[in-house]
Amino acid sequence: MLEKLNRRLKEDNVRVRIEERGQSINLRATLPDRNTGIKRQQRIRLDTNNLTEADREARLLDELIRTGGLNVWSLWDARKAEDKVVTFGEFRAAGRRLFEQKGYKNSGYWSKKFQPALNKLPPDNLRCTTELLVAVVQSMEPNTAGRRDQSNTLGQIAESIGLDKGPIQDAGRGYSGSQLRERDIPKDDEIEACFDLLTTPHWRWMYGMCATYGLRPHEIAEARIDEDNNCYIADDTKTGFHIAWACNESWIETFSLKQVCRPPYDADQITYAAWCYMRRGRTNRHKGPGRLPFSLYNLRHAYAIRLFHRGVSTGVAARLMGHTEAIHRREYQRWYDTRDILQLKDQYKL
Repeated sequence: MLEKLNRRLKEDNVRVRIEERGQSINLRATLPDRNTGIKRQQRIRLDTNNLTEADREARLLDELIRTGGLNVWSLWDARKAEDKVVTFGEFRAAGRRLFEQKGYKNSGYWSKKFQPALNKLPPDNLRCTTELLVAVVQSMEPNTAGRRDQSNTLGQIAESIGLDKGPIQDAGRGYSGSQLRERDIPKDDEIEACFDLLTTPHWRWMYGMCATYGLRPHEIAEARIDEDNNCYIADDTKTGFHIAWACNESWIETFSLKQVCRPPYDADQITYAAWCYMRRGRTNRHKGPGRLPFSLYNLRHAYAIRLFHRGVSTGVAARLMGHTEAIHRREYQRWYDTRDILQLKDQYKL
């Protein structure tokens, strides 16, 4: 039946295919990426297991691809959300389902990521709309990590029930490394002094890796150092494979990084556990040093600034940190411009 359907779709010049994946039915087509707009093969999971309905959905999607251009996702999401009445109580239930589907093993992730976002929602009996969810995000303190993270969580839940996540997540944008003040970036001597405050070996190793290689905390779960002191971040991390250089390289010895002592947590647990130890002062297993004056992510920002001071180009620095050059420029443009201005000054007699 499925083979016949796809053959008929092809004969009718429909640029969408139907796939069965386990117990679900997906549509597969070349679509613009929701974030970048770059076209690539993508799958859409349908809410039905009926092949006749799937055929109808495939033809609808093909029509939207031909007529909607880069707006195909907006048109598809709007169509899927038609006549869909969801209460905030159902939205909260969808949040719990999404959390369980993602398989997070650490209950702390629920209390740190999902629950704070869901607690800000209106009463359960009110109708949930994208506009109200955007208003909830806009009520949060602007330019904060909390607003960014909670808007992302609410957007993911919204998408899981057929609502458009774009406006919700867009409302939370604005917090980034570019918001940091100079005093927020720890200096090398501060980083070394705080390392000495840590007592648990695996948290000392993690702290040293984040400081020396500019790693995101969750990347520690799969990171390894080769004989040339390059750090390899595995492909199965959330941010994908890349290689980082040590900066400062002397910290490899100072922080004993070749003596691997990885924290006993997986990638989904490790960030929260490290936060509990280094910022709150304890985990379920270990007593920590109390609140450190900066977060592990500020070690990553400090790494980026050191790369600038060492003259590493923006393109190379972006690759070392595992993101695009555009993101790197946006995050650290202020320091990049300052370095260039100071270098240019030496060319003039003022």
